[in-house]
Amino acid sequence: MKRWVGLLTIYLFTLNFSGGIVLAQLLSTSSSLFVNNQTNITLADAIALSSERPILLELTFQADVLTTLSEKEVYTFFAPSEEALQELQYENAQKLRAILLHHIVPGKYLLTDLKDSLTLPTLAGDSLTVFRKKREVLVDSVPVNRTNEMAKNGVIHSIADILQPKNLE
Repeated sequence: MKRWVGLLTIYLFTLNFSGGIVLAQLLSTSSSLFVNNQTNITLADAIALSSERPILLELTFQADVLTTLSEKEVYTFFAPSEEALQELQYENAQKLRAILLHHIVPGKYLLTDLKDSLTLPTLAGDSLTVFRKKREVLVDSVPVNRTNEMAKNGVIHSIADILQPKNLE
Protein backbone atom coordinates (compact mmCIF):
# COMPACT_ATOMS: atom_id res chain seq x y z
CA MET A 1 0.00 0.00 0.00
CA LYS A 2 2.82 2.42 0.85
CA ARG A 3 4.34 1.78 -2.58
CA TRP A 4 1.03 2.61 -4.31
CA VAL A 5 0.57 5.81 -2.30
CA GLY A 6 4.13 6.81 -3.13
CA LEU A 7 3.54 6.25 -6.85
CA LEU A 8 0.30 8.20 -6.71
CA THR A 9 2.06 11.08 -4.96
CA ILE A 10 4.78 11.14 -7.61
CA TYR A 11 2.16 10.97 -10.37
CA LEU A 12 0.15 13.84 -8.86
CA PHE A 13 3.30 15.92 -8.39
CA THR A 14 4.25 15.26 -12.03
CA LEU A 15 0.78 16.23 -13.24
CA ASN A 16 0.77 19.40 -11.19
CA PHE A 17 4.06 20.61 -12.65
CA SER A 18 3.43 19.46 -16.21
CA GLY A 19 0.31 21.55 -16.73
CA GLY A 20 -2.09 18.77 -15.73
CA ILE A 21 -5.23 19.33 -13.72
CA VAL A 22 -5.18 19.43 -9.95
CA LEU A 23 -6.67 16.16 -8.79
CA ALA A 24 -7.21 16.79 -5.09
CA GLN A 25 -10.98 17.13 -5.36
CA LEU A 26 -11.22 14.09 -7.63
CA LEU A 27 -9.42 11.88 -5.13
CA SER A 28 -12.40 11.95 -2.83
CA THR A 29 -15.09 11.51 -5.49
CA SER A 30 -15.04 7.76 -6.00
CA SER A 31 -13.16 4.54 -5.51
CA SER A 32 -14.78 2.82 -8.47
CA LEU A 33 -12.63 1.13 -11.07
CA PHE A 34 -12.29 4.13 -13.36
CA VAL A 35 -13.96 6.94 -11.41
CA ASN A 36 -17.49 6.51 -12.74
CA ASN A 37 -16.83 7.29 -16.39
CA GLN A 38 -15.86 10.89 -15.70
CA THR A 39 -14.89 12.42 -19.00
CA ASN A 40 -13.16 15.42 -17.45
CA ILE A 41 -10.12 13.29 -16.56
CA THR A 42 -7.49 11.65 -18.74
CA LEU A 43 -6.83 7.94 -19.11
CA ALA A 44 -3.79 8.40 -16.85
CA ASP A 45 -5.92 10.15 -14.22
CA ALA A 46 -8.47 7.32 -14.32
CA ILE A 47 -5.74 4.76 -13.66
CA ALA A 48 -4.14 6.83 -10.90
CA LEU A 49 -7.46 7.46 -9.17
CA SER A 50 -8.60 3.85 -9.23
CA SER A 51 -8.17 2.19 -5.86
CA GLU A 52 -8.79 -1.18 -7.56
CA ARG A 53 -5.84 -1.01 -9.96
CA PRO A 54 -2.61 -0.46 -7.96
CA ILE A 55 -0.51 -2.85 -10.07
CA LEU A 56 -1.68 -1.18 -13.29
CA LEU A 57 -0.70 2.20 -11.85
CA GLU A 58 2.69 0.92 -10.74
CA LEU A 59 3.53 -0.74 -14.06
CA THR A 60 2.30 2.10 -16.29
CA PHE A 61 4.36 4.49 -14.17
CA GLN A 62 7.49 2.27 -14.33
CA ALA A 63 7.19 1.88 -18.09
CA ASP A 64 6.56 5.61 -18.61
CA VAL A 65 3.20 4.86 -20.21
CA LEU A 66 1.24 7.18 -17.88
CA THR A 67 2.80 10.13 -19.68
CA THR A 68 1.41 8.87 -22.98
CA LEU A 69 -2.03 8.31 -21.45
CA SER A 70 -2.10 11.86 -20.06
CA GLU A 71 -1.59 13.53 -23.44
CA LYS A 72 -4.26 15.16 -25.60
CA GLU A 73 -4.11 12.39 -28.21
CA VAL A 74 -7.04 9.98 -28.08
CA TYR A 75 -6.37 6.32 -27.28
CA THR A 76 -8.08 3.05 -26.53
CA PHE A 77 -6.37 1.15 -23.74
CA PHE A 78 -7.02 -2.57 -23.32
CA ALA A 79 -6.09 -2.79 -19.62
CA PRO A 80 -5.16 -6.26 -18.32
CA SER A 81 -6.60 -7.50 -15.03
CA GLU A 82 -4.62 -7.01 -11.84
CA GLU A 83 -4.17 -10.78 -11.60
CA ALA A 84 -2.66 -10.95 -15.08
CA LEU A 85 -0.41 -7.94 -14.43
CA GLN A 86 1.23 -9.70 -11.48
CA GLU A 87 3.35 -11.73 -13.90
CA LEU A 88 4.84 -8.49 -15.29
CA GLN A 89 5.91 -6.97 -11.98
CA TYR A 90 9.52 -8.12 -12.33
CA GLU A 91 10.04 -7.29 -16.00
CA ASN A 92 12.62 -4.68 -16.94
CA ALA A 93 11.23 -1.25 -17.87
CA GLN A 94 12.03 -1.55 -21.59
CA LYS A 95 10.23 -4.88 -22.04
CA LEU A 96 7.37 -3.72 -19.82
CA ARG A 97 6.95 -0.58 -21.95
CA ALA A 98 6.82 -2.65 -25.15
CA ILE A 99 4.18 -4.95 -23.64
CA LEU A 100 2.01 -2.11 -22.32
CA LEU A 101 2.25 -0.10 -25.56
CA HIS A 102 0.94 -3.22 -27.30
CA HIS A 103 -2.28 -2.68 -25.28
CA ILE A 104 -2.81 0.88 -26.53
CA VAL A 105 -4.24 1.84 -29.93
CA PRO A 106 -4.64 5.32 -31.39
CA GLY A 107 -8.25 6.50 -31.54
CA LYS A 108 -11.34 5.82 -29.48
CA TYR A 109 -12.97 2.43 -30.07
CA LEU A 110 -16.13 1.86 -28.07
CA LEU A 111 -17.51 -1.66 -27.73
CA THR A 112 -19.84 -1.06 -30.70
CA ASP A 113 -16.81 -0.11 -32.85
CA LEU A 114 -15.03 -3.40 -32.14
CA LYS A 115 -16.25 -5.36 -35.16
CA ASP A 116 -15.28 -8.94 -35.96
CA SER A 117 -11.91 -9.20 -37.75
CA LEU A 118 -11.08 -5.53 -37.11
CA THR A 119 -7.31 -4.99 -37.04
CA LEU A 120 -6.07 -2.21 -34.78
CA PRO A 121 -2.53 -0.78 -34.94
CA THR A 122 -0.85 -0.45 -31.53
CA LEU A 123 1.60 2.11 -30.19
CA ALA A 124 4.15 -0.73 -30.07
CA GLY A 125 4.13 -0.82 -33.89
CA ASP A 126 2.24 -4.07 -34.32
CA SER A 127 -1.48 -4.83 -34.35
CA LEU A 128 -4.37 -6.43 -32.47
CA THR A 129 -7.27 -8.34 -34.01
CA VAL A 130 -10.82 -8.20 -32.69
CA PHE A 131 -12.98 -11.34 -32.71
CA ARG A 132 -16.65 -11.58 -31.85
CA LYS A 133 -18.20 -14.86 -30.73
CA LYS A 134 -21.91 -14.51 -30.04
CA ARG A 135 -22.04 -11.82 -27.35
CA GLU A 136 -18.37 -12.07 -26.39
CA VAL A 137 -15.65 -9.72 -27.65
CA LEU A 138 -12.08 -10.99 -27.83
CA VAL A 139 -8.91 -9.05 -28.59
CA ASP A 140 -6.20 -11.41 -29.84
CA SER A 141 -8.21 -14.23 -28.19
CA VAL A 142 -8.33 -12.45 -24.79
CA PRO A 143 -11.86 -11.74 -23.48
CA VAL A 144 -12.93 -8.15 -22.89
CA ASN A 145 -14.51 -8.06 -19.41
CA ARG A 146 -15.52 -4.47 -18.81
CA THR A 147 -16.03 -1.91 -21.53
CA ASN A 148 -16.37 1.76 -22.35
CA GLU A 149 -14.69 3.33 -19.32
CA MET A 150 -14.60 6.85 -20.73
CA ALA A 151 -11.99 9.57 -20.26
CA LYS A 152 -11.54 12.87 -22.05
CA ASN A 153 -8.73 11.43 -24.17
CA GLY A 154 -10.08 7.97 -24.87
CA VAL A 155 -11.59 4.81 -23.49
CA ILE A 156 -10.45 1.88 -21.35
CA HIS A 157 -11.61 -1.70 -21.83
CA SER A 158 -10.62 -4.18 -19.13
CA ILE A 159 -9.37 -7.49 -20.45
CA ALA A 160 -8.76 -10.84 -18.77
CA ASP A 161 -5.08 -11.35 -19.63
CA ILE A 162 -1.92 -9.88 -21.11
CA LEU A 163 -1.86 -9.30 -24.87
CA GLN A 164 1.44 -10.80 -26.01
CA PRO A 165 3.33 -8.77 -28.63
CA LYS A 166 4.38 -10.91 -31.57
CA ASN A 167 7.72 -9.15 -32.07
CA LEU A 168 8.91 -9.39 -28.45
CA GLU A 169 11.74 -11.80 -27.68
